[in-house]
Amino acid sequence: MYSGQVLAQKEALIGAAGAAIAAGIGVAITAENVRDQLEANAANYVLNEYPEKECFELELLAFSASKILDPSNVQIIPFTISEMDKNTLAVTRREVLLQIRSEGWINEFGVDVAKIDYVMMDVDNWDDLFLSFVQLIIPPKKGGLQLDIQRDSIMVYQELTAKNIADFKDDPNTMKLVSKDENGWIRVKEFTPATMGDDGFLYRTIGECKLKKDGLYDRDGMVLPLRSSLENQFLVKDYSSNFKIVYSDESFGLFLKKTGELVKLRRQAANEIHLFLHSF
Repeated sequence: MYSGQVLAQKEALIGAAGAAIAAGIGVAITAENVRDQLEANAANYVLNEYPEKECFELELLAFSASKILDPSNVQIIPFTISEMDKNTLAVTRREVLLQIRSEGWINEFGVDVAKIDYVMMDVDNWDDLFLSFVQLIIPPKKGGLQLDIQRDSIMVYQELTAKNIADFKDDPNTMKLVSKDENGWIRVKEFTPATMGDDGFLYRTIGECKLKKDGLYDRDGMVLPLRSSLENQFLVKDYSSNFKIVYSDESFGLFLKKTGELVKLRRQAANEIHLFLHSF
């Protein structure tokens, strides 16, 4: 069981009940009812849209996966899908189904299916989205050039100490991160590629990395520093016909073109999706 699933069950009872109360829904519609309906709707979507799937498991990854951007109550729920050989039950493919709920998705009758959309992602689709988000918030190298990262070749950066900054002032690969602390003071840090002695630079793959508040990390520590967003600041990248990638409030945001609404995916949920797809 994934770490988020136990927490998600508790979140489901609190989150859905809160949504029901806010919407003025009677006590007959419970949190468990809402969760059951969402799971059933997700299963129906897969059965209708992917008839080739003959044996699969569908599980709720996290009920409260998104941060709500007022005044909208758009939210996103990830479901994990493990496709299996129906004879041996060996997992042959993993995907994540993003269930996107628009404002008014719940009413006095329960879940309104007309207010729900879906996006199916395999590891390649997800990695492309994840990498595009990371690319959006990498600080520039000296001279304003952007570091170009690939799934299998992310150059590891390490912070320079004050006494070493002068040694790298002319290095075009040096990265400068400008941020603002809680008191409004501007802070500048510089980073340089980590080396493996005489064997060249140190690299990681996207599957080894996860998001934290100040950077991209692997098991050994920071891989890349990432920009923090200032108050009311939005960094935007047009990604696909479905959505734009938006970085604001330290969150992985998706602007849904169909509904014209912004949903912020929690960093923990993004990491759990990443872990699920890459642990196969």
